[in-house]
Order: sequence, then C-alpha cells, then structure tokens
Amino acid sequence: MINKSVVIGHAPSLLGAKKGTYIDGFRYVLRFPHDGRWQFGNPQDYGTRTSFYIGTTMRISKHLRKDRPDIGYITWTKRAEPIGKHDFIAHLVRNYGGMIVTDLVDKWQVKLPNIACPFLSHGSAAILIALAILKLPVVALGCDALRDGLPRQQPYTGTWFHEGKPRRVNEHCCDDELKLIHEMEDEYGNTVTFE
Repeated sequence: MINKSVVIGHAPSLLGAKKGTYIDGFRYVLRFPHDGRWQFGNPQDYGTRTSFYIGTTMRISKHLRKDRPDIGYITWTKRAEPIGKHDFIAHLVRNYGGMIVTDLVDKWQVKLPNIACPFLSHGSAAILIALAILKLPVVALGCDALRDGLPRQQPYTGTWFHEGKPRRVNEHCCDDELKLIHEMEDEYGNTVTFE
C-alpha cells in the first residue's frame, strides 16, 4: 500500500496509460463523481477503488452512489449555489457520513485573484482538501492543466461561466492555483506531485 492520497483528475491523459493497479495501491483514492462512471469502464487505466467522491454540493447531489456505502463524500458549497443545497448537506452528513469543507475552500478561495479565478477549480480544491484533511502526501493524476500550467477553461468554449455570465479565464489562473498549492504544502507539511 502506498501511504499517499491520489487525486484522479478530468484529463484524458490516463486513458491508455495502464495505471489502474498503481492507482488502486494508494491509501486514499479521490475521484470526482461525474467522472467515476466512465473511469470505471476502464479499470486498467483508472483503477477500481474509490475512497472519496469529492466536489461541490451541486455535483455531489447529482451523483450519490446509494449502491456504494463504502464511498465517502467530501463537499463544499460555492457562493453562487442555491440555498436549497443546504438541506442536501444535512442529508449527506446524516445518511452518508459526508464531510463538509466549505470553510476550508473559502479560506483558500480568498487567496486567489477573484477576477482571474472566479472559483477554485475542482482539481485544486481536491488536492488541497487531501493535504488538509487526509494529512498525507498527494499524487495528482489526470490534472494536466495544473501540471502543465495551462489556462483553465471550460471544454470546447474557452469560457468560464460565473453567475450565469461567460467570462474568459485569465491565462495565469493555473499559475495562481499552483502557487496556492505550494503555499499550502508548506502549511500542511506534505507534498504534491503531479504525474
């Protein structure tokens, strides 16, 4: 068992990489719930284990796995999410043992330039949550935009939607998030490795 956490990102770089056994060897495997279903169709590339599904309450609420009581949930609310999601949070904690980390994500969000990065990306949030809560070194797989310092964009549009309005993402957004990750590595006393 590798005594680290692994965050499985959205990027297709793992497809065909045959890292499934490697991924399954980590102590904690964190996935985004909307990615998990297609990832599980490729166990040789993405592995089969999931310790936690991680994402905003809006995303988690659409992907609860009642058939998988072994999976934990870590979630946070965004400032723009509707109030009704707070009822879902209580349900998640009561029935699924979910962890709510909105205060942590808000703490990190204020460290980013708001115009460049309207919201902390899911990948960065997952990495930071793994550092802060699981207290182990983190390996980030499939987090290619962060790894390569690329501008963070919605697929196919090149636009980030904030409060329903399209907004171009500043090309330094990933740079700002990487700086934050490195700052938090020092604060939490563990490292992040991008593969």
